[in-house]
Amino acid sequence: MIIAEVFKFLGVILSAAVAVYATRTDHMKTSDSTGALTRKGWRVITLALIGVLISGGAQLFQIFDVIESSRKNQERQEQLTDRLENISYQAVRQYYPLEPVALVYVLEYPMDQPFLSEYADVVGKKIYDYLVEQRQGRGATDPSLKNEDVIFRLSSNEDWLPSTREARFNLLEDSTSFTFTMPTDDRELRFHSARKGEEEIFVSLPLKGTPQQEITLFADFDRRVFLKEVTSQNPLRTGDDLAAVSALDLVGRRMDWASGASIMPEEANSNWYLKKFGFIFPFDYAERSTSRQINSTRAWGIPDGDMSYIIGPGDVGLADVYEELGLSGLSDKQSERN
Repeated sequence: MIIAEVFKFLGVILSAAVAVYATRTDHMKTSDSTGALTRKGWRVITLALIGVLISGGAQLFQIFDVIESSRKNQERQEQLTDRLENISYQAVRQYYPLEPVALVYVLEYPMDQPFLSEYADVVGKKIYDYLVEQRQGRGATDPSLKNEDVIFRLSSNEDWLPSTREARFNLLEDSTSFTFTMPTDDRELRFHSARKGEEEIFVSLPLKGTPQQEITLFADFDRRVFLKEVTSQNPLRTGDDLAAVSALDLVGRRMDWASGASIMPEEANSNWYLKKFGFIFPFDYAERSTSRQINSTRAWGIPDGDMSYIIGPGDVGLADVYEELGLSGLSDKQSERN
């Protein structure tokens, strides 16, 4: 900046000196009728233009320097803001650990498919007989159980549960896996629903507790579907994303789901759809229902046909935290960093 000021000053001095010189010097033009500039005149004009160029160039340099300084200052401010936001984010992460975690979800199985349709007919007949006996002629009962405005809890009666190996495997066992990824990152965080003892069979990251699995089976004959409600405590964790240690790290990730490894032939695995999903974290202290865990858990429905879901702050119970700490836009920045 100082050099630019010196050049600007020298340019002004040169232009002024040339102007003074021109007013006190003769023979700037020829004496004939053309009045053309003499060599001395051209020299004066050239020096004046050089002075203007030096002064103007110095002025332009100053303008560009101011613009560049403003840009660098803005970058420094943005970097400082990002660092402060990141410090706040890192400080908050420790208060909301990711594990031990429980996954609560509902899988829907259409009744009218191989290996399930026969069981649907058998259990439907048992429930029909039960309803007829209980109602004792009070109201009609359709043998198909259509229009029954109730979801039957099959797990409450051992006799209502499936007996064939294929039906029991599909409806009373579960190995669903849930994968969480960032849009701009190939690293994966994956949880596998598992029963106690399976941690000794499958390779996984160090556990925060012993895997536990609770499965409750329901039937909706009006919609002709079985509903398998699963609570998976301490699911097996795999994947190569080792840095995810907080529930905050799930925000902005895409959740995908798929069946796990099966001991049954491929054709014996029945089709299902994820209908509802929720997390239970260590910081969730709310008293929970003893009848249906999914109804008292922070859970959300999965629209028909969807095969993935983007996790938001509210899905992990941290919408208020994001709002209070001004982290609402941080999930996008974290996605870009990752």
